[in-house]
Amino acid sequence: MYSPHERKIIKEAYDLARDRLFNAWRPNGQFEGRLSSSAVSTAVSALAMSLNKEDSERMTLAVNWLSTNINNDGGWGDTPESPSNLSAVVLSRAALINSGISQNDVKKALSASGIWLNQHLPDHDNKNLIDKILGFYGKDLTFSASILTVSMLCHSFGEDPSLWKAIPAFPFEASLISGMFFRMLNLPVVSYAIPALIAVGIAHYTHCRPLNPILRWLRSKVIKPALRKLKKLAPEHGGFLEAAPLTGFVAFCLGKSGYKDLFVVKKGLRFLRDTMRSNGSWPIDTNLSNWLTSLAVKAVCVNDGFNGSEKAKLVEHYQKTQFQTINSFTGAKPGGWSWTALAGGVPDADDTAGALVALSYLMEGSADRTVIQGFQWLLDIMNGDGGIPTFCKGWGFLPFDRSCPDISGHALMAFHLWADRVPSTLKMQMNKAIDAIFSFLETSRDSEGVWTPLWFGDQDTKGQKNRVYGTAVVLEALSHLPRERTKHLIFPAIKWLFDAKNFDGGFGGEPGASSKLETTAKVVTSLTLLNHDPIEIKPSVLYLAKEIVGTNGHLKSAPIGLYFASLWYDEELYPIIFSTEALGRILKKEKQETNYVAEMGETVI
Repeated sequence: MYSPHERKIIKEAYDLARDRLFNAWRPNGQFEGRLSSSAVSTAVSALAMSLNKEDSERMTLAVNWLSTNINNDGGWGDTPESPSNLSAVVLSRAALINSGISQNDVKKALSASGIWLNQHLPDHDNKNLIDKILGFYGKDLTFSASILTVSMLCHSFGEDPSLWKAIPAFPFEASLISGMFFRMLNLPVVSYAIPALIAVGIAHYTHCRPLNPILRWLRSKVIKPALRKLKKLAPEHGGFLEAAPLTGFVAFCLGKSGYKDLFVVKKGLRFLRDTMRSNGSWPIDTNLSNWLTSLAVKAVCVNDGFNGSEKAKLVEHYQKTQFQTINSFTGAKPGGWSWTALAGGVPDADDTAGALVALSYLMEGSADRTVIQGFQWLLDIMNGDGGIPTFCKGWGFLPFDRSCPDISGHALMAFHLWADRVPSTLKMQMNKAIDAIFSFLETSRDSEGVWTPLWFGDQDTKGQKNRVYGTAVVLEALSHLPRERTKHLIFPAIKWLFDAKNFDGGFGGEPGASSKLETTAKVVTSLTLLNHDPIEIKPSVLYLAKEIVGTNGHLKSAPIGLYFASLWYDEELYPIIFSTEALGRILKKEKQETNYVAEMGETVI
């Protein structure tokens, strides 16, 4: 099907991508990439740095980064490659105003961003601005209330104290209730943002105390116990979730509310100092090492894979990074994995499924204790609707806590790959889970028969959705099940995918969106696994190969990831990993078909 010249390009592209991938493999057994710098992370961290004079140089460096990384339209996006958005603009302006720096670059940035606000919110006043931010995030107040609270604390909305009443007050008292009852409270924050519930809630109470004296007294008595709870949640190095935004919100809110000397604030500031980049910026998270390692293992093992000692090193990595105690942050049982091997990570379903998929390629024979414990963790987190949530079972109130197709698809794949290698009792449970997930995937399609992922998007699409990526993830999972069972899901989804293909052969997140390497590679992988017509896949394969060869393997990553209430990020290893797997599967299939033709020829002779 491919000409000799095309095969040469595909092989060259694969080798380039694979070599770049192995350059990211570290001696400790994990793959490490690099997350994009974030205006939001940098702004919130700059605010936190302003709490201590010893950090004034760091704050100045962060403010300079913000001033010089402003978009041409006068705003800021989540990454330097992102379009300007209201949240990033408000936070960046807050950091610049709070700094008190009067350099020309800062003045220009404040002037330009003021013009941006006037253009996007004509005749706006601060009350309308507050309502706009609250409206953008809806029921999920995790990010909106935090943004508005720090903006009030640094007076970027002026000196009107009455505006506090327009900002929702977090019920920090709820943090003292046992975690098993959280799901019943319909809290306004996602399950992994309890530190924000406490710190932002206390800040709001401190600066806007209730008029009712009894309520005021009752809430004041809960502050110390809530702060003790916060101290228990903080990892040793102080970084909540390894995330600069969450850690910065906590430190700044408490520091501006009379708790600057609190141990948890000092630890948070230490974490921010340690994770600051030399250019004055911060990423949204320290790293995604576990997640990237799982993706990389799956990509590399398509073809030649790893040798025996390399596999042993990777297995050891997973054994070391599996949680062996109840997690104090979410109350999760032992057995799961986080996105990172660092102390601030917490176990989640996607990284647990990813680790189990990777281990299926690295280990031979029956499942060991590590694998069995991982599957028990996954089974325990499954929701009643048959789907898999991210962190906690039963938290269905907010979007980032619900069952979702992408994580459910990854879990289905993990269950299938290990189903014949686990004890019989566990196998029965896993087969039931596969049936439940399949039913969830049947019902979670939209009216066009495709799936929207939770943790990935596309900035160039309406609503910033990436149904192409979500559909490709689900199709890859369904490729492991009998075709007779899945064809009513697969065929309409494939037709929709090809209607979404661009003229250059690539795919964006939605029909008409510009092509992205990450999304295109994911589609190629899923359709190859489904043994779809190679003629139809060919333009997408050549799009990938030519992009890789044309850049000599130095691929430009796209802001595709979502994190912490719609923060965008890009990861430099995503296009490399996804392309390595996609092209690896094409080369493997070509080799198999060539061998088959040769064998048939020998038979005829």
